[in-house]
Amino acid sequence: MTAAPDTHVAAAAARPGEAGQRPLDVVVVTVRFPSAAETFVTSRVRSLLDLGHRVRVLAFRTPEEGWTRFLRERRLEGTPVVHNGTGPTVSGVLAALARPALAARALAWLVRTCRREPVHLWRALAVLPFAFWALARLERDTPDVVHLEWGHYPSVLVPLVRWRGLPCVVSLSLVAYDIYRGFPGTRTAAALADVVRTQARGNVPEIVAATGLSADRVELVPDGVDTERIAGIARAVDKVPGRVAVVSRLVPAKGVDDALRAFAAARERHPDATLRVMGTGPEEEPLRSLAAELGVADAVTFLGHVSHDDVLRELAAADVLLHLSHMERLPNAVKEGMASGCVVITTRTIGIEELVEDGRTGYLVDVRDHAAAAAALTRALAEPAEHAAVRAAAEALVRETMDHAASVRKLVGLWRRALVARGRGETVGVGQATHADITG
Repeated sequence: MTAAPDTHVAAAAARPGEAGQRPLDVVVVTVRFPSAAETFVTSRVRSLLDLGHRVRVLAFRTPEEGWTRFLRERRLEGTPVVHNGTGPTVSGVLAALARPALAARALAWLVRTCRREPVHLWRALAVLPFAFWALARLERDTPDVVHLEWGHYPSVLVPLVRWRGLPCVVSLSLVAYDIYRGFPGTRTAAALADVVRTQARGNVPEIVAATGLSADRVELVPDGVDTERIAGIARAVDKVPGRVAVVSRLVPAKGVDDALRAFAAARERHPDATLRVMGTGPEEEPLRSLAAELGVADAVTFLGHVSHDDVLRELAAADVLLHLSHMERLPNAVKEGMASGCVVITTRTIGIEELVEDGRTGYLVDVRDHAAAAAALTRALAEPAEHAAVRAAAEALVRETMDHAASVRKLVGLWRRALVARGRGETVGVGQATHADITG
């Protein structure tokens, strides 16, 4: 078990809540915290702390190497965070044994819901001890809100909280990975949650199909970006003509190989163009080899892990952001690229039309169509002045619809509304659940 010291609690208590309201006590439940490749969770925690709320983090997996450095980079030193590990697992098993009826109920629920999908069953069983450990912790110090950033395997905690009758609001995020993962227990968790949110309108039909919720039960709360901070950084950085950026984990599904192929084709027309790749992953060496094979190794720089502030500086300096992921939905890298004044070239994935209108706020190409990406990149590099309107429209769209501060305020407002409902003895959302969903 690893934990950062609880130094934010006193500081949070000394700050007023938003609009003079009582600060909330929030437990954020996630998979890994912090994650090098995901900034939206840490950004949300940072904003909640800045608003004066008490925030604790429970992470269902062991920490990444260098996690304390990520906390420093993201101004989260001292945030109380506990990761899964041997200690919590052993304690969780003991907590489950101390609650035999609840443990039997949880096991019966998982076996029933996952009986046709044994892989899901084994993975859920693997994290169940940590869920029991987290439940015991929540019983000792019950927060106002338990907010789950992911709706797949961490969602096994939701029925435990509800079946024990804890009075806290339960808030559940359902985003792209949760939809792709398809964990059957998500249906129960969504039925029992007070607040269910997603980050893109395009996700709603799939969430409705997977959970049985009505569409009006799914709240749209974007994973926003800090538009004010991005604008400040961009004002201090000059664009480098011909510079292209990639921000991505280096794994096959992110399409970085397609980006290299598109860049190599465009460079035939623009020999002074350069590409800077930010991110780490198992594909780094194959991608370096591909750059050499394509004859562009001299023009491609692999920067590895880059702090979030430095990512924003790199985007501010780039003319173009290439983001050719095969499956992401409204990725933050695209939002940040648009807010930083890049011409964004990205793939047609679910929900992307909420950000990119082809030819007006960026360019859309089909997944794996690196030839079309190369044509769009060639056009963007050849006509930088003609793309001023595209950049301006993109910046305005992100500022108006994807601002991080506005998203956090909306989420907190949903939590407060749910707390009021619980104070009246109501259970928000139960009317949408089936008897089996609620009873387990």
